[in-house]
Amino acid sequence: MDIENRNCSQVEGRARHSQVQAKERLMMRICVAERERAAGASRDAFEALTELEARLGLA
Repeated sequence: MDIENRNCSQVEGRARHSQVQAKERLMMRICVAERERAAGASRDAFEALTELEARLGLA
């Protein structure tokens, strides 16, 4: 394996690792959201955004 192929392989490996980490974080957040929804602790995103804008004087 020459140097260029090795470097390309390492870059692809890091990119793949980053994608796996991003997917894991997303799946963890989905699990948290499902638990919040089941516990009645979830909020509608649009209502939360409207409240936040009003609180910050952006509305």
